Parts: sequence; C-alpha cells; structure tokens
Amino acid sequence: MKKHFALVAVLFSITLHILPARAEGEVEGARSMPASGAAIVAPGNTAVPPPLPDLPLGQEVMGPVTPRFVIEHRSALDGQSITVHGVVVSALTGDAACPPGRGMCAQPRVTLTGGEAGAAPDPAFDLLVLLPEGDATVYAAGQETELQGRVSASGVTAVLRKE
Repeated sequence: MKKHFALVAVLFSITLHILPARAEGEVEGARSMPASGAAIVAPGNTAVPPPLPDLPLGQEVMGPVTPRFVIEHRSALDGQSITVHGVVVSALTGDAACPPGRGMCAQPRVTLTGGEAGAAPDPAFDLLVLLPEGDATVYAAGQETELQGRVSASGVTAVLRKE
C-alpha cells in the first residue's frame, strides 16, 4: 500500500512540473491580456474591441446630432426622441426587405454613419435606424439624410426607431 501511495505521489509531482499552470476558471486555448483593457482575447484568438464610451449628456439635445453622438451617449438618450444627421451606409427597404418565397419580411432599416467634421469614418459608431413598415422613402448609399426617431439603447448598443 505504501509503495502505491509513493508512486502516485511521485507521478503527481512530476505531472505538476510538466503541465503549464492555469488559473482557476481559465479556458484552455485562451490567452490573457494585460489589465490595460486594450482588448479581450477569447478562445480561438478572436479579439473583442474594448467597450465604446457611454457618456452622460451635459445638456439637453438641441437640433440634429450625429450617429457617433448617439452611440457615445446611448444610455442617456434611451427613450428620447431626437433627429440624427448622417450619411447612409446601407439600406434594406422595399422589395429587398421582403424577398419572394421567404414567407416573411425583414424589418426595413438603414445604417447611418457620420461623426465630427474631418474625422475618419469608424463602423463602430454606425447607427442602425429601424423604419416603420410601409415607409416608401428611398435611401441610397452615400446619401446625406436627417431622420427623426426614438432611441432604444442599453449600455452596449443603440438603435433609432424612425417616427
């Protein structure tokens, strides 16, 4: 019995020195990043960007705002009716939102981009605008537009529901 216990103890000791140490709850294959918050790396080496800022409003919103402003103040704007001025990146409307033979239609929508004047476009700050069923407005990529709607947001994302 003592020989078996000694053999198990030796094998256990050898195994501890051979295998790499892993913290409790750590997923095999995942890599850790420094605590700087620069990025989060998940299994499969898929980098997740750091969260976007979610700032409070300094004052009441007056006049049209940019899609970037909406994303940066999403929680503070949740439930508010605002006007957004931006450039159409993509549109899913009309027959494209309701292809034949599918049995159902997609929610008509446009994606707007736009930020501060002179700033490079950043898709992380694009705003999805959900259109009401039957909205006959034609939207084309590159078109400047102003849309009024109600913000639906959380700490993570925001959408505008056109009114």
